[in-house]
Amino acid sequence: MLGIDDESILTDFERAEQQTATPKKILDSTRSIYTSRKLRLPKDMLWGQPVLCDLGQSRIRTHNQHCTSEIPEGSCNVLYSFLMDPFFPMKLMQTRWTGGMNAFTPFPSFLLALQASQSDSHTQKFQSRMSQRMSEVSWPAGIPQIRLHLTDLDPEELAEEAKGWLLFEESHPTSNTEDGLRQRRALIEKWATASQEFRESYHSRSAGYTSAVDYPAQVLSQLAPRPNKRFLCLAPINRETHPRSYIHLVKFLILLYVHQDEWSRRHPFDLRGAGDAPRCHIPELLGCPPAATATTTLSEVLPALYLAPADYRAISMTRQGTVVFADEPDLTWFVIDAPGLATGRLTLVEYGSNGDVRVSTLRRPWNMGQTMTFEQVLGKDLDEIAESGIGGPPQYNEPLDMNLPILELLESTRLNNKFLFPGYGCRDLWVRIIKQSAPGYLELEAQGREVEFELDDLLVVDP
Repeated sequence: MLGIDDESILTDFERAEQQTATPKKILDSTRSIYTSRKLRLPKDMLWGQPVLCDLGQSRIRTHNQHCTSEIPEGSCNVLYSFLMDPFFPMKLMQTRWTGGMNAFTPFPSFLLALQASQSDSHTQKFQSRMSQRMSEVSWPAGIPQIRLHLTDLDPEELAEEAKGWLLFEESHPTSNTEDGLRQRRALIEKWATASQEFRESYHSRSAGYTSAVDYPAQVLSQLAPRPNKRFLCLAPINRETHPRSYIHLVKFLILLYVHQDEWSRRHPFDLRGAGDAPRCHIPELLGCPPAATATTTLSEVLPALYLAPADYRAISMTRQGTVVFADEPDLTWFVIDAPGLATGRLTLVEYGSNGDVRVSTLRRPWNMGQTMTFEQVLGKDLDEIAESGIGGPPQYNEPLDMNLPILELLESTRLNNKFLFPGYGCRDLWVRIIKQSAPGYLELEAQGREVEFELDDLLVVDP
């Protein structure tokens, strides 16, 4: 931040430092480096949560030192100066697209100010490395030969189509873990851009594999761990740039704790229905990379999750050089996309091996209890759920007015007889549920300060 309209924020920071000092490193008589900490919200609420951030720290929760500085740091001379790695925003993008960050993470806005005293060679190095990082983050954009397969294939067809690619990959072992991502991407590009004759030469020599992702164990062991979470938010919800969307997301997630009589547990995802990753009540945020210029759509989910990081646990390639997704394609994904966030409806999606939506249906948050009962307990497929109206037929899953206060939203649903159980609920019941699942939310909403509610304050649900 070069300037702050509400200067009382800095006054409060000085006062807080006197009461509870944060760790810092003194550079000279006028500059100190403070560890990351949140500042209070501005009085006018025209912009979001300000953050004092130090040394490339990527978040304000635990495990702060997420990335290691790789070049000399640039210094910003402001009232409370800090140092940061100029490539840190690139690391945030790369981490987001490779699935490395899945909990709610406040992203500060950075202003990079390289001092005039720095040499031209340093600036050239910065520009070169920045260009390299941008290329890494946007991969495989700019390589038109890397494309998805046109049709949906069954597991047997996938194994047959992929056997040449698997033999090709097996003959090019990765030298070390650090080179893994680069080499996997290089192999994918080489296979996609090769001649058909080249690909057929491997296909004809391959004895076959058990599946389309039957990669060597050594290769799979080099992949970064990825949480098994199929609850996603595709809409951008940054509090500074999209405060209304953030408020809608908070309200949406609270409403998932509201359920009717058929679901006796706290949350519809607490039986591993959306994966077994911890904190299943908070979606993985795919709509928040700093470089994003458009909202992620349903058809872009699998490429964003698996193709960009060249994740061999999920992707394979055909003899035509196209990409397929071969990791349990029949799984149900639970997605809050931009239209769903605006209308209060969760999209349940099943994807084909080509990344296209095979089946989808919409559900209001409080109808997910019945939906998960039939899917998790009774083993119903998504197409059965969609066709039979489990979780409510269309008239029970119409768009909601997400701008209404949460209690008014629930009460209007009851008055319009749009709960699956006629007359379900009352104000006292909903207040109790909301206070248990989102302590402090109702008080913030009453003051028009819902944007200050932290997702970390939601009742934790681990499958």
